[in-house]
Amino acid sequence: MLRYHLGWVDQQGETLHGTAPLNFQSALALVSCDVMGGDYRKALPVAASVELIFNFTLVHGDVSPKNILIGPNGPVFLDAECAT
Repeated sequence: MLRYHLGWVDQQGETLHGTAPLNFQSALALVSCDVMGGDYRKALPVAASVELIFNFTLVHGDVSPKNILIGPNGPVFLDAECAT
């Protein structure tokens, strides 16, 4: 699941070819390290952690009681933008 979440594999677990996506927050961690004279390679675990925390908050920020309806076949999750 981690490899899918980071954009390394598709939904079937097949390796995606090309570059993995790097979000602004992760890039900022690496650039900040580089600008301060550090070795960006040593900051890679920090950048990965920032990425995981950011993605975790995105996913869990959308799951709230206002985004869940109980239907005849079980719960239905609504897109956060259409729930009010």
